[in-house]
Amino acid sequence: FVRDEAEGVSQIDYIRDLTIVAVVGEIGFGRVVGIGEYLLDPAKNIAEVAFSISKEFQGKKLGKILLKKLFMAARENGIAGLVAYTSPGNKGMINLFNTLPFKTKTFFDGDMLSLTCRFDDVEA
Repeated sequence: FVRDEAEGVSQIDYIRDLTIVAVVGEIGFGRVVGIGEYLLDPAKNIAEVAFSISKEFQGKKLGKILLKKLFMAARENGIAGLVAYTSPGNKGMINLFNTLPFKTKTFFDGDMLSLTCRFDDVEA
């Protein structure tokens, strides 16, 4: 391994890269039903968010809970805002991002849609 590559994947840094999971079932034997993650772009001080929710838990507000926890942690860690990249047809992600109490800016780039919010730009 090249040292820089190994350091990038082996050092834990919950400020720059935070992943949270939702688990159901008995402690120690549960099943992961949702994952939310942010990854900081230090040049912009904006964190990209991504989610994966199992089919049976979609539409049950689990994504909203994960997003809220991620934005609260990001804000607490001094991050200025969030961005999500998705397809224009992903209504679930678009609706989820729009539940945040901040103004959302939308930008189309070919087949990709970016949704961005800054924590200092609160909805009126």
